Amino acid sequence: MPDRLANLSDDALLTLFNHYNQSAPLGAPHLVRAYLDAFGYFKRIALGETDFGYEFYALGKAYEEGLGVPQDTPKAQALYTEAIKHYQVYEGDEEKHLEAMRLLEKWL
Repeated sequence: MPDRLANLSDDALLTLFNHYNQSAPLGAPHLVRAYLDAFGYFKRIALGETDFGYEFYALGKAYEEGLGVPQDTPKAQALYTEAIKHYQVYEGDEEKHLEAMRLLEKWL
């Protein structure tokens, strides 16, 4: 996302996130945590604070499964593609990254 997003407040980023999701309702109260998690990943991506693609993967997973956001396979695929691009430069061996890469293989 563009660098100009780094200057946006949390309220502005939340408005952008809700617009991106077409103001989908949160649903049951137990989904609020998933919604906040999805917003957190969106915010880190928007601000360029990604951890070698993990946020792209996690937000893609949310869209794939409809966790806190509307289920949306095309958005999930686009986010997984970005995750794959970022993971290609990751040289560590942390388990969360390795597991994400194994799960992403089905999208290649």
